[in-house]
Amino acid sequence: MAKNHDKVSLYQSPIYLFVILAISVTVAEMQIMICFHFLPPFPVVIGAVIDSLLLFILLLPIIYFFVFRPLKLHISKREETEKALRLANEQLQCNITNLKQTEEKLRYLNAILISLRKVNEALLTCKEESHLFSKICDSILHVGFIKFVWIGVIEKGSSEVKLVAQKGFEDVFISSINIDLKDVSSHLDPVGKAIHTGEPVDLLDIERNSIKEPWKDEAMKREFASSVAIPVKEGGEVVGVLSVCSDKKYAFGKEEMEYLMEVANDIAIGVKSLWLEKDLKRSVENLQRTLNAAIEAISLMGE
Repeated sequence: MAKNHDKVSLYQSPIYLFVILAISVTVAEMQIMICFHFLPPFPVVIGAVIDSLLLFILLLPIIYFFVFRPLKLHISKREETEKALRLANEQLQCNITNLKQTEEKLRYLNAILISLRKVNEALLTCKEESHLFSKICDSILHVGFIKFVWIGVIEKGSSEVKLVAQKGFEDVFISSINIDLKDVSSHLDPVGKAIHTGEPVDLLDIERNSIKEPWKDEAMKREFASSVAIPVKEGGEVVGVLSVCSDKKYAFGKEEMEYLMEVANDIAIGVKSLWLEKDLKRSVENLQRTLNAAIEAISLMGE
């Protein structure tokens, strides 16, 4: 047990206490004598006072070691116990806070995993382009910090970014979605810059970023605080873009970017599958027309 080295004030010392007690007892005796008209001569009173003081002085060590010192140790021990309890309570509050943060983090990561699972399910079940990308946007919005998402695709042989799905608002950012890559000013837009460079473009604080003004005005009007545009690549070629917005500043950290990159890869797989399906359908139609023409020619020859 740590010793208490705090300095004891005069009024807290036993000497002061017992002197006050001695004076109080002597004064009380004199008052009783006065009340009963029995006041001895002055020398006798002084002698009685001296005797009382001597008696208290003799009893002082005994009272100190058997009363005051144990009481002082008890008070010191209680103060140390209270201090330890305060420290334990602070540590407990800190642990509770950390536990809540950990639980919140787990819920957040679980939401991201559920979102990725739904995206993968959409890739397996959806056969139409509009349905697939709409499902992907719905899955992304399940992650709480994302408030708006849209997906654009660059058709083969085209320089325009075609909007295929959007969720979060009924209206859309016309100035940012209708992008013509031949326009030299398109690289000033976050989405256009992501497509041109092939790298993600994140705006951690839209209000402070120097970006294309129409896009910024539209974003600020909808209370978006940060945004990121992820290029969708297939075989090293940019075939689309994934753009999301959040109402929180600095919302896109390492984990969030990894999640969005994973979704962008899934979108690339979906785009490739849809293009392959279109090519296959086109090939089947061409083969069907060729077969019909052959059958018709054979019929004519037979006639």
